Amino acid sequence: MPEEKTQPSTSSRRGLDWINFLAADVQSGVGPYLTIFLTAHGWIASWLGVALAASAAASALVQIPAGWAVDRLACKRGLIVGSGAVIAVSCLVTVWWPDFWPVIFAQAALGVAAAILMPAIAATTLGLVGPKAMASRTSRNETLNHAGSFLTALIAGTIGQMFGLDWIFYLVCAAAIGSAVATSAIRSNEIDQDMASGGAAGGAKMPLDKLFHRPALLLFLCTIFLFQCGNGGMLSLASRELAVVHPKQETWLLTACILGAQASMTGVAWLVGRGLHKGYGRRTILLSALLFVPLRGILFAWATYGDGINGITIVAIQMLDGFATGALSVVSTVMAADITRGTGRFNFTIGMVALTIAAGSAGSNVIGGFVTQHWGVPYAFLVLAAIAMLGIGTVSGMAETRPEENEAARKSAA
Repeated sequence: MPEEKTQPSTSSRRGLDWINFLAADVQSGVGPYLTIFLTAHGWIASWLGVALAASAAASALVQIPAGWAVDRLACKRGLIVGSGAVIAVSCLVTVWWPDFWPVIFAQAALGVAAAILMPAIAATTLGLVGPKAMASRTSRNETLNHAGSFLTALIAGTIGQMFGLDWIFYLVCAAAIGSAVATSAIRSNEIDQDMASGGAAGGAKMPLDKLFHRPALLLFLCTIFLFQCGNGGMLSLASRELAVVHPKQETWLLTACILGAQASMTGVAWLVGRGLHKGYGRRTILLSALLFVPLRGILFAWATYGDGINGITIVAIQMLDGFATGALSVVSTVMAADITRGTGRFNFTIGMVALTIAAGSAGSNVIGGFVTQHWGVPYAFLVLAAIAMLGIGTVSGMAETRPEENEAARKSAA
């Protein structure tokens, strides 16, 4: 597969910029407010659980098929447009018909669309810029995405408080439509379909059994799982405490938590791109991201110990999530591209990463809830911090995936 690729046109690069800016994480953008919105419409706790599970379960079920389809299909732009349209319709259905079955189907459809959108954007990026520029372009994508999430959360918190929660869903609907429109600026003839799947010229695909015999891939997925299993449930635990201790202020405090995390993610995504450009190893950056998770858990345990909880303290600690997740959002995509180079399974692996994150997040919430029920919130944070520490051991067993080092190691062994 040729490593060099002509730089895409200004139109394609700007289109990709706008897609990433507008396609802010849909579930993170709507999810924290969905519970409040549905509760105001008379939903009971059991119904709320089903609605939240519908989106998460649908997304998890289609992650791998979505990655497989993106690897196989040439219509990368069409997948982005279609996902944006489904997200927009799902938001409108939720607002206009906040009854049980319409919301359940809308949330399930939203989960499916979000699962397709992310690998489609990653594939379009790789197909446009090629593997050598993938690290710097991924950093730019994530920087713009987190900046868009920050702006969305800021506007959502403001209009939700002033005009009602309905307008938050209209906002996400408009952003989803905007990302679909921005896709028209990308020139389809500039997307190398072989590069977009991480494959060799001619579209050859590595058999899946051989792919899963790669130790680097297995260690990578194990690390991602432990990272998210420690990290995923912390905000929900903190939010629950905020709702109990600071009633009627939880919407503003939750918005502040999201804004703080997204602001730090934006800066960290940019810094990681600079670090990758200067030659810092992927494994070093992944290890640095992991270290913030146990630190955050220990600080949350300290902040929630006792009778009271300070909202400002929780918001400040939540910013550490931005340091961890911001770095992971860049380096996980870059490492997936490194590990799958020449296999034709890049987007399939991106689907595996997303499924692993979803499984880790589910496990984190279950473990956090169980420990909270029996021993209290501070101990739940400490247990989640300990799980994240296990991920440091798996990172230490990984080899650096940066292509230049792989090439040097191959030459020295010859």
